[in-house]
Amino acid sequence: MPAFADWLVRVLESGESVQAEPPTPSPHEVAELLRSEFRLRAFDLGGPLIAFDAEIAFQAAATLAEACWRLVTPESDAPMPRDRLTIPQSPSAHLSADMTLRFLPAVYRRSKPRGDDDPLAKWTADVLRRWPLSGVLAQLPVGPASLDFGVHTGLALLYAERLVENPMAAWVPSDGVNREQVERVFHQRGKPVPVVPVSESPP
Repeated sequence: MPAFADWLVRVLESGESVQAEPPTPSPHEVAELLRSEFRLRAFDLGGPLIAFDAEIAFQAAATLAEACWRLVTPESDAPMPRDRLTIPQSPSAHLSADMTLRFLPAVYRRSKPRGDDDPLAKWTADVLRRWPLSGVLAQLPVGPASLDFGVHTGLALLYAERLVENPMAAWVPSDGVNREQVERVFHQRGKPVPVVPVSESPP
């Protein structure tokens, strides 16, 4: 099995990243693996069936591979991961990327102790804020850059279920389907929905 595909299998099966050298992502090596994994996740999700976005799925996997390598490489001048992912534009993009991006918060948590100015910590935080379905797992103090699941109730519910386990006020939706699902899940768990503290006005 090619190295990138072998790495991806291990990540998906056990959440472990093991790399002996810089990754060389190839979409052809992992296309069917990603498609099969997506099929399982999509069928377990409520709401309308979501189509697979092969390009986004590959770019997310490559992003994770490069970030994991940057985290552990002994090379002080190793390049930062490529900026492969912009703001998601569809439910398909959200779920296709989340197959692997849901592991990116672990990279953030391991790089953050290096200091507030650590380049990898700042880079991963930026990616995770753009991709909130995965970013909600990171407990970032600054909220998502966008929170649009295209009124897909299944994705909104998955987001709410993750938020209740990683409660951060900045990540609570203000209205719409996302807010409804968050209130429902927090109520079912017997937990209050986090709110942003209101600063007292100066005298």
